[in-house]
Amino acid sequence: MGFWVWLYHVLNVQMETPTSYGWFHLLWIGLIVCGSALMGVAAVKLRQKGEKRLLFGVWIWMVLFEALKQVLFSVSLKDGAFVWDYQWYAFPFQFCSSPFFILPLAIFPKRERLRASALCFLATYSFFAGLAVFAYPNDVFVSELVIDLQTMTHHGAQVLLGFYAAARLIHNGQVRLKNYFGAVCLFAALVAVADVMNLLAPLVTDETFNMFFISPFYPCTLVILDRVYAALPYGLFLIVYLCGFSFAAFLVYELIAFAARLRKKKV
Repeated sequence: MGFWVWLYHVLNVQMETPTSYGWFHLLWIGLIVCGSALMGVAAVKLRQKGEKRLLFGVWIWMVLFEALKQVLFSVSLKDGAFVWDYQWYAFPFQFCSSPFFILPLAIFPKRERLRASALCFLATYSFFAGLAVFAYPNDVFVSELVIDLQTMTHHGAQVLLGFYAAARLIHNGQVRLKNYFGAVCLFAALVAVADVMNLLAPLVTDETFNMFFISPFYPCTLVILDRVYAALPYGLFLIVYLCGFSFAAFLVYELIAFAARLRKKKV
């Protein structure tokens, strides 16, 4: 057996599909709880240089693991030969993929306002998205071990980054509404890009392509929003989508602001 064939079989090792709140799911919940505590400590202890290294390391890990997932989804072995068939439905531009594009804004720019807005996005929108998957895994689990590990590490990283970003904003005294509105602008920009990609996708492929689950050509499959999609005209659905997620992010922001006020009183 050639090395690449051996590696293909190793990376596609099978497991029993995990269930919601089964042992695999609960194990990762425990790991995320412990990791969140460590992230809270890191947010207080790290200087800006250390923060950039931490966020850059997490970003690289998430991108590389996502790249591996894309390959595993698209490569198959038939009659001893590898076949490439890209699965457009898995294109990495979903709500939960947002850290790929937001993390660099928290790492590289020198403008503190932009960095604070990016951290606020990670602490609210991204945190909510990752937590939602952990609370309601639904159909994210499959029978491939590596894919399940990627799913849990990716969404787990969203939760951990959310805890870190929230603690960092509190520590730096940057829990401000202007940073939340900056996060809203970042979310709106991502949704706009996703919508344009959805509109142009039929020019490239006839496969399912539904970024952020807001395509006008395919129904939204997100819980609650699937009913909104079916009941409202497309334009109104987009408004509800933007406002709904922004409201959820605002509730998270208010919890962070409450924690910041408590900390200020103790100090």
